Amino acid sequence: DRLRQVFRRTRHTIDIEALIRVMVLNRLCDPDSKLGVLRWVETVTFPGIMAEKIEHHQLLRAMDAMVEHQDEVDQVLAGLLRPMVDQDLAVVFYDMTTIRA
Repeated sequence: DRLRQVFRRTRHTIDIEALIRVMVLNRLCDPDSKLGVLRWVETVTFPGIMAEKIEHHQLLRAMDAMVEHQDEVDQVLAGLLRPMVDQDLAVVFYDMTTIRA
């Protein structure tokens, strides 16, 4: 709910939080590009999300919203994760799919 509140203050009319959730789940289950997310989302079911209504430009706008509100998103995520994670991390996941040489 706290992330949803952050994204309600954006200029976007799409459900940013839901689109981010779809992209995160894609990265965890079957990592692919933004266009690949559109193909992947047709093969899975998300309660309350109509896959056929998701468009490529919406995924890009959702990423823009994350960048625009990065400090707020970081604070919310840190607050949510801090109680679940010990200070001595043993595993860190880092997405390197967009890094180019």
